[in-house]
Amino acid sequence: MAKSKAQQFDPRAERYKMTESGRTRLKEALFTLETEELPKVLEALGEARSYGDLSENSEYKAAREEQAQLETRRRDLEDLISNAVIVEYQHKEGECTLGSTVTVEIGKATAVYTIVNSLDANPFECKISDVSPLGRALIGKVVGESAEYEAPGGKTVAKIKKIEHKQN
Repeated sequence: MAKSKAQQFDPRAERYKMTESGRTRLKEALFTLETEELPKVLEALGEARSYGDLSENSEYKAAREEQAQLETRRRDLEDLISNAVIVEYQHKEGECTLGSTVTVEIGKATAVYTIVNSLDANPFECKISDVSPLGRALIGKVVGESAEYEAPGGKTVAKIKKIEHKQN
């Protein structure tokens, strides 16, 4: 049985590294979008249509805009899920890897970052992507080494003080 074009692997499609728990979070977000958010918007569209003339109906226009945003979000989630490459954090004792929590000294300041994939990155939680300038510079380094990276203010050096590996 031949595969449809949609089912065939497209080597041009971008692949997204994530953990199984990351993919599960995306699936849950897609489920919520499809079972709660989209039905509410469709209901609002139906109600707005009942008001008559759609050309000057602001409720209808607002609901259509929200529907378009949700449909874009749905396509994005579906793309992320279907192009997921599941990775597990591979801890190498004493070495900074994906999943490591690293204490660094940058200038006179000390900071603690966890190296995560780009989808889980959240600067407010001190989770930096492995493809960010600092994340990329830290990967493979050990305690005592320095990682040089390009920051908005120019070349910056982060000295590694401590590396921890926690279960994900």
